Amino acid sequence: LVALPIFLQKVLAQERDIFRPLAPRRHPQREGVDSEVQILAKFAIAVQSGMLVKQETLAQMWTRQKTRDGKETDYGLGWGLAVRDGLKEVSHSGGQQRITTNLYMIPEKGLAVVLMVNLESAGLGQLTRQIADILLAP
Repeated sequence: LVALPIFLQKVLAQERDIFRPLAPRRHPQREGVDSEVQILAKFAIAVQSGMLVKQETLAQMWTRQKTRDGKETDYGLGWGLAVRDGLKEVSHSGGQQRITTNLYMIPEKGLAVVLMVNLESAGLGQLTRQIADILLAP
């Protein structure tokens, strides 16, 4: 589990190192999962900070698409989209054999939660929201 609360400015001070290779781990059998969580967390920082794409492009990616008959969907260009408590939620989940991942962000708060579990088809959406709620609690 990696949670990235509102500290993007501190991390961005080191932005040139954000995508440097990760140091090898003492436990090679865990290296893949550990590295992937960190890479996904770094990706979240880069996306939210505008390091990967322009803000205009990001706005397009995070705009709800419409069906042929004009109905709005809950999906942007590669991102699940929702609004909760007046804040935009952006997420992307995935998985493969023996693993499920979820990247959940509230861009207006500079928040990202990255979850990766060694279980197929695990529904992580609700858990990521609960973690975000804890991190944003006053």
